[in-house]
Formats: sequence, structure tokens, C-alpha cells
Amino acid sequence: MSNTALTLMIRDYDFVSPLVCGDLAVEGIDLTVDRSDDMETPKADQSIHAVELSFSRYLIDFAEGNFDFVGIPVFVCRSFRHRCFFVRKGSEIQSFKDLEGKRVGTDFFPATGNTWSRAAMSEQGVALGKIEWWEGSIDESYAPIEKPSEISPFSPNQALKTLSERKLEDMLIDGELDALMCSSPPERFYDDNSQIVRLFADFKSEEQAYYRRTGVNPGHHIMGLRRSVFEQDPSIAKRLYTALNQSMAIWMERRLYLAETTAWVLADIEESMAVLGRDWQPNGIKANQKMIKTLCDEEYNQGIIAAPLDSAAVFADFEKIMET
Repeated sequence: MSNTALTLMIRDYDFVSPLVCGDLAVEGIDLTVDRSDDMETPKADQSIHAVELSFSRYLIDFAEGNFDFVGIPVFVCRSFRHRCFFVRKGSEIQSFKDLEGKRVGTDFFPATGNTWSRAAMSEQGVALGKIEWWEGSIDESYAPIEKPSEISPFSPNQALKTLSERKLEDMLIDGELDALMCSSPPERFYDDNSQIVRLFADFKSEEQAYYRRTGVNPGHHIMGLRRSVFEQDPSIAKRLYTALNQSMAIWMERRLYLAETTAWVLADIEESMAVLGRDWQPNGIKANQKMIKTLCDEEYNQGIIAAPLDSAAVFADFEKIMET
């Protein structure tokens, strides 16, 4: 029997290299890996069979009854979020709690990263409904907001304030906003004598403390297999999961011995293992139950989905296959 041809679209992560270079084969599959940052266009392209998905977008679709993709719990992108808050130099804002009653700008309210950022605020007792939220482009590197987020977070009367022209970075510097919440630092953050600084200068310590309190290592992106492919051969989901998991395991083992990309990356890897455990980016449902439930709960608590979402349901199709 001939192998099944499968095209996988995923970002150019270093852990994909064992698959791309042929060090690892997928059983019964002739795999083509298309490395791309585009996670939206492939969803409409039927020639792309499996694709990296925003975890939040997947949960929104699931809650709305859109089951075009079967979620595979390979968490290809993780990141803590205390690093993602920026204020003006000299600001009196020193903590999450200080953001209550303030004006905070962000790029796309329902994004997974921004949802985790607000979860970190909630974990510290911040009343998110007491913040005035603005949505727009952070700087010239961000695409303009073409379609505002159609949600009224935290209160029916508290709609997002959306900007199509002004850059939120400029508004922060000009004092029209009190803080920014965004995945990447604003462009002018790296200027000499920048007027923009992080809310938490030592964000690593804050993030480690968050993990010790919560046990949550935030997952941002998952893999999705087109449902039409899954229904033809459900075992493809299991084989793809196994191959990606093995590729990540090979990469994690190698990087302990190929740790010269920066002067002290080895120290950072060893510290990450000390805090998070040797397998500090585990895949699968069981190892990530708390993280999955936390994000499902936050999607509802933050007004992104209309009704509570059962965290056990979001990977149920995949879980059934793994049991066979």
C-alpha cells in the first residue's frame, strides 16, 4: 500500500528540523513541511492538510460549533506573559494591580497571548473590568486593525475602543495610554534612551513565580488536522502527533549539546529545566490538563466565548484515537 501524501504548515521552529531534514519519518505518510508564519490563509486552502493553529482561535471556533479541524495537543508555541507589559519611563505603575482604572492598549483582544496576559493579571486579583481597553496596531510592524473584535469584555456596557489610524505606541509616549500589552516589544522600546520600559524589568523572576504558584506553562499554538482528512483515516492524527512529539524530543536532547547560539543559552536551558522540569514543554492532554482548563475558563471569563467550555471536550476526537 502506498503512503498517504500529507502537507503540514508550521512556523520555522528549530524543533521541526528533524522532520524537515529526514532524520525522522512519519509512519505511512509522505510528509511535506511548509514552514510559514501564516496561520490563517492555510485554513481555507484544502491542499494544506495539517496546520499550526492559534489555541484561542481553535477554542472560539469549537465553542461556536466550527469543527473544521481536529485539535492535536502538540503545543508548538509556549510563552509566559509578564514580559508583555510596557509603560512610560518614570510611570508610577509598578504592578498589575496599578493598572486598574487605567487605559491599556493591545493589538488583538482575543489573541491567545493576550488572553494569557489578562489571566496573569486576574491571578493577581486585578479587576479586568476596571480597565479601559484600547485595540489597534502597536507600531508600524503590526498590521492595521481591519475588523475590530466583536466583543464587549467583562461588561455589556464596556466595549473596546478601536483605532484604525493612530499607533498605540505613539499614544503611550504621548500620555494618551497608560500601558501597552503586546506579544513583542514596541519598535521604539529598543531606541537609545527609550521612553518605553517594561512594567516588570525582571520579568523572568515574575514568570517563574507565576509558574510556581499556578503550575501553568501557557500554550499558545496547537496543531490542527483537517477534519475531512481525519474522517478518511483517523490514525493520521495519532501518527502526526507521535512524529511531532518525537521531533521535539530529539531537538530537546540535542540542544543541550549544541548550546552555542548565545553565550549563556546553556545556563538558561538548565535553569528552565530546574524550574519547569526536564520535560518542560510536554505535549498531550494529561500533562496539560490544568493549562487547557485554565485557558478554556479564561475564554469565558474574559467574554471571548458566550458560554463555559468543557476542557475535556476540546481534544476529545484526538483522545479517542489515542485509546485505540
